[in-house]
Amino acid sequence: MPHNAILETLKRSNAPITPVVKEALSSTEALLRAQHLSGASGRQICTSYTELIDNMLKALFLFKSEELGCEDSMALVALGGYGRGELNIRSDIDLMLLHKGRITKGIEELTQQLLYILWDTGLDLGFSIRSVAESITLAKDDLKTMTALLDLRFIFGDKDLYDSLHKNIRKHLFNTSNTQNFINDKLEETRQRHARFGGSVYILEPNVKEGEGGLRDLHTAMWALKAKDGKTFEPFSLGLINADDIRALETSLDFLLWVRNDLHFAAGRKADQLTFDNQERIAGLLGFQNTEKSLAVEAFMQRYYRHASNLNYYSNLITSRAIHRDTKKSLWPGKKIRVDKNFQITDGVLSARTKHTVKDDPVAAMKAFEYSQAFEVDIDQATKDQILEHMENAPESFRNSRDASDSFFKILRGKSVYKTLAEMARLRFLDSYIPEFEEISCKVQHDMYHVYTVDAHTLFAVREIERLRGPYKADFSLLSNLFEEMPNPEILYLSVLFHDIGKAHGKGHAEKGAAMVPEI
Repeated sequence: MPHNAILETLKRSNAPITPVVKEALSSTEALLRAQHLSGASGRQICTSYTELIDNMLKALFLFKSEELGCEDSMALVALGGYGRGELNIRSDIDLMLLHKGRITKGIEELTQQLLYILWDTGLDLGFSIRSVAESITLAKDDLKTMTALLDLRFIFGDKDLYDSLHKNIRKHLFNTSNTQNFINDKLEETRQRHARFGGSVYILEPNVKEGEGGLRDLHTAMWALKAKDGKTFEPFSLGLINADDIRALETSLDFLLWVRNDLHFAAGRKADQLTFDNQERIAGLLGFQNTEKSLAVEAFMQRYYRHASNLNYYSNLITSRAIHRDTKKSLWPGKKIRVDKNFQITDGVLSARTKHTVKDDPVAAMKAFEYSQAFEVDIDQATKDQILEHMENAPESFRNSRDASDSFFKILRGKSVYKTLAEMARLRFLDSYIPEFEEISCKVQHDMYHVYTVDAHTLFAVREIERLRGPYKADFSLLSNLFEEMPNPEILYLSVLFHDIGKAHGKGHAEKGAAMVPEI
């Protein structure tokens, strides 16, 4: 309903207006839920809910300003997810009343009456009242406030006052000297957040917003871009990922927004953990059914993890490209070391020598991981892009190549085996080289014994073996000594890597996996 129509309804009402506002919100939310269950996308519902709150606030602001005769210069400003126009049902509504100069009696009275109405509606409202100068001063000492100001959006009121705030944010908060510190702080915040919510995309009861692969990962990428370039970005027109990647990211974002909306609709409040009960309920809503190979809930969660993994991957990719597109790493400055005909190390980063290295020679992709591990350097983004682009449809001759398998065994005999395998999995290279591993990728183990999906559990098991050479030496000295004495540690790593490979094929996974291993 447009804000003018809501305003007329408020003016015609002879009763207290709070029940009128509550009824308007309740009836529209019921309509949005029906649309949600009838197939409306996650973004459609978020956009509609944002418009509902916008129009309600505009109508209330006009109604109360006129009733109180308040003519002070003010602007209603949206922040956070509300500011991004990505407001999930029953999420926090972060709102700021921006004023000019000082708080007058009229502003104070208007604010009090607006807040009484809004709080009585049951909305989860975060409200602040500040001048431009106060906003800048507070943000300088508070990372959360500084971040919120990146998602600023004008709702109603004095547009010139809002524009003044916008200009001062860029001038005083995100100038050249401050921006990199801000980005570093957000990356560290992300690292801590991931650890706090399970340390993996593939935890069995993920947090749809804050967990790794959750919506917050994409928000962080957007904050880095906005801080660096000072513009308001639509995440699908960035110029940092290609058209196919944009479509994949948009699909995954929409799926997570749909899931989060459903969790909030079901709870009647903000509730972001995708618990087992909710997983089974949503699987039914989306039409998943039990089969001989898997439960309906396992099939749903496999789809969820693929989308969460996509969102996490593209968010990291956007952040990396935004940060490094104008800079170079300072390791090994000025040196260019040729590794072989296909690769070189420049400024401490391994890079392919041509744009067609991996396309012309798929084995070179395996060699990239081998060299990255051996020389303890990162693979540059351009080379990672080659691996992503050309390895998905790699020829069978690559998997049967003696050179590829020799390189793979060198990786298993080297240091940082888990780190290297995890990067191979993240870039979907492990799925390409061992198609049977792709079958357990994002595969849910819907029981009380496992915390992660099959692929994540498998890689973590590799990590546990590797720790016998380091942090576990003191506590497991016998096992550590036995492992150190093994002439072929790669055989043990392969055993761990394949121990659950049969779980994609239903019950009796040990026997089925054993039958698959000779061909692998």
